[in-house]
Amino acid sequence: MTTQTIYDHITNAVVTAIRTRAHRFTMPWHLEEARPAHPENISNNRPYKAINRLSLWIAQKEHGYPTGRWGTRRQWRDTGGQVRRGEIGTPLVSVPRQKQWGSGSVPSQVKNPAQIDTAPFLSVYPLEVYNLAQVDNPPSFAVYPLNDPVSACPYAESFAARAKATIREGTHADYLSDSDTIVLPDRGLFLGTPTSTPSELYCAALLYELIRWTGHPSRLNRANSSAFEALVADLGTAFMCANLGIVNTPLYKPAAYVMDWLAILNYDHHAIFIAAAQAEEATSYLFNL
Repeated sequence: MTTQTIYDHITNAVVTAIRTRAHRFTMPWHLEEARPAHPENISNNRPYKAINRLSLWIAQKEHGYPTGRWGTRRQWRDTGGQVRRGEIGTPLVSVPRQKQWGSGSVPSQVKNPAQIDTAPFLSVYPLEVYNLAQVDNPPSFAVYPLNDPVSACPYAESFAARAKATIREGTHADYLSDSDTIVLPDRGLFLGTPTSTPSELYCAALLYELIRWTGHPSRLNRANSSAFEALVADLGTAFMCANLGIVNTPLYKPAAYVMDWLAILNYDHHAIFIAAAQAEEATSYLFNL
């Protein structure tokens, strides 16, 4: 595949996954298990980041793969496994560790969110990865235990304490950029769902607003349209929840933004790469406080 073909392939996969789930107000990055859920490389056990994390999540959901273990043909062969003949791999994109991610000014027009040259930031690997479910005679891997939300949620709240973010109580969750303030309803107003505890819903709301908080000019200085920033925040919340093992039931029903997101992604096939990179950068910012 050429670089542009990879952009097209991954963007089309994201668009299809969004369209498939939009009627349920869930996105392909909303995960429903309280366990660490980032896709990992079998060779070094490192989690994939940014667009690779999102792309592998989508491939895992689309094909019903039970685990997030991935490797190249050679990596599986080195473990004694063998990728089955005819299996199709998922392409990877090089994700550089640069603070330049998303540093370009993003115009306010919803349909034109990312008119920056991505060539210095993203390049295509000459390889594809395969899931554990595509391999014969694979090695055994430990199964991550389900997390206890009682212990995971205080850790999530610690991000706000370390950030020294200003948080006040309000009727609905929001981030007010003019005053650099996070607004959250009282914890007791959050109700559980079939997949999430009230504490998880509260923590997901807090993490969402913290991702938005990182975009302030004094921090990562994102200049996104409201729809594009909502996409970054939703992805960032998913990344944070996956790292912490918190169920990410969507509090912010994305119905209001779905059409804008689809317009963005269809217009510019670099946009989802930039959004995922900005979300990963925001996640790293919070974890490194």
